[in-house]
Amino acid sequence: MTVWAPILVAVVVAVVPLMSAWLTGRQLRAAKVQDWARDDALREREQKERAQVAAQVAAAAAEVAAVKDHLVESTNRTDRKLDDIHVLVNSSMTAAKQAELAATRREVVLLRENAALHEAAGRSPSDDASAALTSAEDRLGELQDEVEDRERRTASLDKQDAPR
Repeated sequence: MTVWAPILVAVVVAVVPLMSAWLTGRQLRAAKVQDWARDDALREREQKERAQVAAQVAAAAAEVAAVKDHLVESTNRTDRKLDDIHVLVNSSMTAAKQAELAATRREVVLLRENAALHEAAGRSPSDDASAALTSAEDRLGELQDEVEDRERRTASLDKQDAPR
């Protein structure tokens, strides 16, 4: 047994590092396989998350498009209503200005007639009547300018709105 003991020790001394290297290599390979599996799982999860984000972005884009369409429709509807209101207000204001113009013309005519009657009777009109006539004549000129301007602007807008 004495011969076998050194051989056995030599074999053990030679085999232990080989076994240790083999086990270490096997463990390293197993660790690498686990790393690769973990990397694959991570990539797969990232791809799923990207797909989910892409789906959410597509859904958000569709919602934005729907909101934009609704906003455009709402804006167009509001513009039409504002145009209608503008026409109504403008025509009402023009009618009121024309009525005021007609009333002021009548007032000027009556004040002039009153002044003529006073002069025919040999009296001069009172200062208040003269001031009222001057004020009415000034207002008459202003109203004529306003009504003419409104008519010009209305005609200009009508030309713009006319189908081409």
